Amino acid sequence: MPPAVTIKSNNVERLFRQITIGTTRALNRSMLTARTQAVRDIQAETGSRQAPIRKGLVIDRAKLGHLVATIHFRGKRLRLIDITPSRRPKVPGSFTATVRAPRTGKPHKGIFVRTIPSRPRKGLPRHSHGLPIQEKYLVSVPFVATKQRFLESTLRVAAAAFAKNHARDIRFATGGGV
Repeated sequence: MPPAVTIKSNNVERLFRQITIGTTRALNRSMLTARTQAVRDIQAETGSRQAPIRKGLVIDRAKLGHLVATIHFRGKRLRLIDITPSRRPKVPGSFTATVRAPRTGKPHKGIFVRTIPSRPRKGLPRHSHGLPIQEKYLVSVPFVATKQRFLESTLRVAAAAFAKNHARDIRFATGGGV
């Protein structure tokens, strides 16, 4: 009988699962790298701190049954206090204060402007709501992130990171070491 090569189906299934695990890991790792690059680009554009920008970039991770990883650009407008003082636009009549948040009651620091009162303040105590303040904001993270140059830069970094990580993670998942 001539020599033959036999591959059992359970070995193929195990190898396929290991390759899928390696691909999933590589996708997720490359999205982390791409998010870091996007945060740096947005920070360079706006002059904001990285923490509020990173909150606005949410990664939808790849899973074994769904080999797609996505970065969603979400988030509110950046608070003016988060912008570095040298890059912060001048707002006439503004002041820095620590106030309680209306919904949560937690104190937070911000840059505020007094709004025009809707009724006369005559006879009202100083702490009354007759002279409200309003916090000042800058642009939102999705507005800045959806500019063409940021999307191209993020996509380029993600592709390079995936190419680098994929071979390494496949080798690691199949037991070949790093």
